[in-house]
Amino acid sequence: MRFRLMPQVLGGVVMIVAVACLGCADSLDPLPTDERDFRTTTVPPGECPVTQPVRSDTIPVAMQDIVSSRSQPVPWIEGWYGNDVLWVGLPAGTVVPTGPALDKPGWLATKFPWWRLRSGDLAVRAIRLDGPGEFDTVIHNGAYGDQGFIPSGLRWSTPGCWRLTGEVGGDALTLTVLVDR
Repeated sequence: MRFRLMPQVLGGVVMIVAVACLGCADSLDPLPTDERDFRTTTVPPGECPVTQPVRSDTIPVAMQDIVSSRSQPVPWIEGWYGNDVLWVGLPAGTVVPTGPALDKPGWLATKFPWWRLRSGDLAVRAIRLDGPGEFDTVIHNGAYGDQGFIPSGLRWSTPGCWRLTGEVGGDALTLTVLVDR
């Protein structure tokens, strides 16, 4: 009789500990809230919620010259997306065209244009939403001044649905793109 109750007692103890620790993970997690959200957000394969460009009449005056120019920073720009700090050029369908990363065998790379409306260095991070993957970037802060255009070299370990966050001076812009070969 004593042994038949043991699984029930253990099950009860596990349930009590689980309920008591429901809020523990958030209080112990050193990552900022948006990083925790990235880590726990997944999408089914083939269902990437890509970010769409905004209407051209909502683009800031400071960007009108680059938006209306026939010579875009990269040939695949079809639209723009941003906020009061940072803007990015987006490809058609938000499918990022890539080529092989020359310094990382097997990885994919693309040149990705950013436009800073405020002064500061650009930092970029990304996480894959539809499976495992690694991300790396090359940014030459200072090479183009403190504001305006700055290119980045984004490198992906695998194609997939990726959430990118660009940050300037503590303010961020987040978007979702589909990386393809």
